[in-house]
Amino acid sequence: MKGRRWTEEEDRYLRERVLQSISSGGSQLDAFDEVGKKMGRTAGACGFRWNAVLRQQDPESYSDAKKKRVYTQLQRKRRPRFESLSRIGESLAEVERQWFYKKNHVEQLKKQIQYLDQEIHALEGVNRSSAEIEKKSEQLTQKELQERYQDLLHLVDEIQQQPAFAKFFSEMKFDFPVTDGKSDRDTSS
Repeated sequence: MKGRRWTEEEDRYLRERVLQSISSGGSQLDAFDEVGKKMGRTAGACGFRWNAVLRQQDPESYSDAKKKRVYTQLQRKRRPRFESLSRIGESLAEVERQWFYKKNHVEQLKKQIQYLDQEIHALEGVNRSSAEIEKKSEQLTQKELQERYQDLLHLVDEIQQQPAFAKFFSEMKFDFPVTDGKSDRDTSS
């Protein structure tokens, strides 16, 4: 349908869509594409009609739409700043709360470490004392065993010196010979 004339209704629709797109911060090309699809025209034909005819007919509306776009863009830029400033304030407050929480937590951990260090020191002392007691106990037990062993050897020597038992021991064939009341162990010392 090349060369088809533009109707007043098509012109009005194209003008409204382009001005609305410009005002809201969109592009003219998007408006041309949208209108072209709706009217069965190419985006290039819509762009040519806008630039060659419609924009020239009403330059004030075009200028107003551009001003609205600038105003809208400024509002968009300002709003996030205010929102981001309030978010920054909220974030700072949250960071401060977290900092105090962490600080208190660190203080509690320091106290726990100090307490555990004291416990370790006390347990090390108990461990040292326990080791010393165990060592002394072992020494006493060993000394007592040696004393009993010596007592037992003395008792055996006394028994061997008795004439009635000397014959008994010689017949029993103990590993230590009976000789005038003394064992081999006593002679070696």
